[in-house]
Amino acid sequence: MYTILQETGTILRYQDEIDEDGIRVWVHDLLQGNYKDALASQLQGDTFTPGPVEDPSLLQMLIVETDQMKSRKELEDILAYEGQDIVVFTYSSEQENEFQQAVVKNFQRVAGYFAEVDLDSLRFVSYDINLNGPSGRIKLDVPAMYLSPAFKRDQQLKYFMGDPTLEAMASYIVKHADTKIDIKVNKNLDQTMQMKEAIKQQQE
Repeated sequence: MYTILQETGTILRYQDEIDEDGIRVWVHDLLQGNYKDALASQLQGDTFTPGPVEDPSLLQMLIVETDQMKSRKELEDILAYEGQDIVVFTYSSEQENEFQQAVVKNFQRVAGYFAEVDLDSLRFVSYDINLNGPSGRIKLDVPAMYLSPAFKRDQQLKYFMGDPTLEAMASYIVKHADTKIDIKVNKNLDQTMQMKEAIKQQQE
């Protein structure tokens, strides 16, 4: 859990045990401006202090089909580059739950689906807000998918708000990308990709 300090844009992490009383005290201190000690212990210069990794399997899944961002600066540099539609998937290794794991798996499948077409105009990146900190251009809600249009870098990232199925995510990318993606998304894409994975596992 985080907050972004409005006057500086600095990210402050809630580091105590998550319970009702602890959160109530934290929010009260924030409103009163009593966070300087916590901020000083958390930050060294402008360095974000990573949280504990509770689910390392997420990185192992995503690194197969996506470029794993190692810092906020790396993400911002990629989003500033024009000429490619950038699909950004955000997650948090601080959380371990079945829903996030399922969405991560679907995003990996979507990236693999487009990788088969080998489009230079489309790039998939994944970003762990637990290790790198929230970016000013993405929401704190995870897991989430965004699209940064190739030729409209001054605009807000397009935020996918649909059901995290393969068909829905793939269709969203095709529809909102600036570069032409000449693909007709299969309505049974979920089943098709799962069958491919099963066949691949049998061959291995």
